[in-house]
Amino acid sequence: MATDIIHDGIRHCGKVSSWNSLATSLCGKFFHEATYRDTWLSGMPTCPDCVAAKRSGKKR
Repeated sequence: MATDIIHDGIRHCGKVSSWNSLATSLCGKFFHEATYRDTWLSGMPTCPDCVAAKRSGKKR
């Protein structure tokens, strides 16, 4: 499911797997279940790599 992922205070855009709760961000980083929180409120990512990936047209 596509969502915003917050890890260490930085907001990433990405997907969370419903199978194993592994989060994958647009910038290619992976986060395990206990290391992030997902939000249902959408906002602009604060991760510079996610912002660049979003501008280049990469989809979640």
